[in-house]
Amino acid sequence: MVKLDFLHELTPQTKSFSVVEANQVRQSQDEETAESSLRYELTLNNGSKILLNVYVVYSVPDEATKDGDEDCYTWKLVKRGYCKRGCKGPILRAIQRFGKLGRRCSEIWSSTNYRSVKQLHDQAANSKDHRFLFISIDEACTHVAMGDKKTRFRLLFGVDDARTGKKIGSAVSAPIRVLANNDAPNGAAYINMPIPLTENWEGWRSPLAERLRRSLDAAAVLEGPQT
Repeated sequence: MVKLDFLHELTPQTKSFSVVEANQVRQSQDEETAESSLRYELTLNNGSKILLNVYVVYSVPDEATKDGDEDCYTWKLVKRGYCKRGCKGPILRAIQRFGKLGRRCSEIWSSTNYRSVKQLHDQAANSKDHRFLFISIDEACTHVAMGDKKTRFRLLFGVDDARTGKKIGSAVSAPIRVLANNDAPNGAAYINMPIPLTENWEGWRSPLAERLRRSLDAAAVLEGPQT
C-alpha cells in the first residue's frame, strides 16, 4: 500500500497536497515500459489532476551525474527478459481495491497520524481506501538477481500535469526486497511517499491551494512555542 503526499519543492513545510482519489489508467501493451510500470490519474485536494507513472527499478542507480548542484540518477527497469525462471506477464500489478485491509496492513496504517480517535476507528472499519495505491510486484529478486544475490527493487515515481503533460516531479522509494512471488516479509508492505513538485506548477496558485496554504500557516502559528 502506497500513501502519497505532494510537497512544494522549496517550502515543503507550508505547501502540500494529498490525494483525494486514485484511478488506474490503462496502458498500451506495446509500450516498452508497460510490463514494469503502472499509470494513475490522481485527483488532489486542491482540485488539480495529475498523472502518476510508477516503475519498478533495481535499487542501485545505473548511472549518477551532476546537473549543477543537483544529483541526477538513471535507473534500470526490472524486466521479465532478465528472469532466470522464464516468468511471464506484467511485473507490476494494481491490486483490486475491494474488501478489507489485511490485519498487518491495518495495524501499520493505524499507527499513522489521524486528527481524532474517531477517524482512526472509522479508517479501521472501512474497506481499502481509494486515496491510496495498492500495488503488487510479481517477480522475485532471486529470479532477476543479475549476478547479485542481495538484489533489491525500488519504486520510481514520475509526475506529469494532466492538462499540459509537463513533468512536474519525481521521487524514488527506499529499497524493497521481494523474496518470492506474492510474498511480503512480515505482512503487507506500507510505503509513505512524499513527492516534491516544481515551484512553477500552476496547481500551487489555484484559489483552493491558497486557502489551504493560509490554513497551514495559521496552524503553524497556533502550534508554535508559547513564551
